[in-house]
Amino acid sequence: MYVTRPERARLRQGDLCLIDPIPHWDVRQTTTQNGREGEIISLIVPRAKQILSDARGKVLVAVCSQCCDLENQKGHMGVAIAPVRPIPLSPNDSDRRVALMSSGRRTAEGAFSWIHLFPLTSPLDFQDGVIDWSAISTMAPHRAAIDDLLAGKGAQLKAEVRQQFRQKLAALFGRKPSEG
Repeated sequence: MYVTRPERARLRQGDLCLIDPIPHWDVRQTTTQNGREGEIISLIVPRAKQILSDARGKVLVAVCSQCCDLENQKGHMGVAIAPVRPIPLSPNDSDRRVALMSSGRRTAEGAFSWIHLFPLTSPLDFQDGVIDWSAISTMAPHRAAIDDLLAGKGAQLKAEVRQQFRQKLAALFGRKPSEG
């Protein structure tokens, strides 16, 4: 599933990286910091929970931006990332768990199941998990985000798995992926 020796100097769509904790905009828990006139200066957004993390507190994310967007920063505000979280099923729910872990490929009917999740087997020696595209966010600014992601790059998907990642992500947004 993963390249044995990932390219450290280049960031690609589907790369798995360990970075500082990311926010999760929960509208029930987000508060504001106001200025003297009562205007909103900034949001105080809680840290995302239920993300695979290491002993240092770094969280595991997948790069979702396309490679051409990563290489050309002109006009791009940031890099799209998605958290990797534990499988959202009970270990006793074996049938659904098997279905989820095989959902990176199209079904016999040509569709994807579990469309917002992409399964990963033991990413970076973590437990099995899923990339949760329902929680995509942006890391910015573009150049600094790339530098941070490269510094924490831990795994690179093999070409076949990366292609499955790209196809399922495109299907999530109702797009036809390029075959490259």
